[in-house]
Amino acid sequence: MDQTENPIEELYNLLEVLLKHNVADSSLNAWASALKFNSSNTDEAVSALKEVLLLIERCESAAQHIPGDKELFLTPLRRVQQMLKKQNLTTAWQNSINYLDGATMTGLKYGVYAINQFYPGAQPEKSSSIRDYVRKIDDLLEEFLKSDLPDEVKNLFAKHLHALSSAMTSIRINGVDNLEDTLDTIYGSLYRRSEAIHEASPGNEGIIRKFMDMLGNANELASGWQNASALLTYSSPMLLPLIKTVA
Repeated sequence: MDQTENPIEELYNLLEVLLKHNVADSSLNAWASALKFNSSNTDEAVSALKEVLLLIERCESAAQHIPGDKELFLTPLRRVQQMLKKQNLTTAWQNSINYLDGATMTGLKYGVYAINQFYPGAQPEKSSSIRDYVRKIDDLLEEFLKSDLPDEVKNLFAKHLHALSSAMTSIRINGVDNLEDTLDTIYGSLYRRSEAIHEASPGNEGIIRKFMDMLGNANELASGWQNASALLTYSSPMLLPLIKTVA
């Protein structure tokens, strides 16, 4: 399911729950209460705490989208990571909670705000646009598979639609770099195979034009993302010989 996310907010909310736990209780019980696992089940405990470490990694990855001094946001994340790696789960929670001092929690709170501003996955209106776009790719893929295009050309377009769908899905988490590389590959491939597409175009102009429009829409969607300026330089001159065949 396509969802927006702010991993630092997820981590912050978890730590807020932990901060309210009885400091005299064991660290294991504190985590078990916050993460909803059975403290007597070792497998559940290991799995749950591993997920927290993975959450921190997601936070670090998301922080890379924040412009400026990223250390402001990475430092509190590393402190939480250090707490997890050094804690003794059998000792009092008080021994671990000291890592979650005011500076650390304030730093995370700033991170929550910054991620909402700059992290692609935290922007609901853009996530919705991506979801709708991917759905249109799926619909167009079905059209291509049912078309009477030669198998060579049909497979070419299907491959590019799959790649475009994957790149557009990952943009929510990784930004536009993968999309930019994917568009480079698609444009280059279409240019190299323009003769075969030209030969197959009679009677299939409509569906080929839909594909070209889909590429243009990818550029438009990407234009609102951080570091998307390079995508705005894409233009049609390189593809004019191909596009004219379906105009």
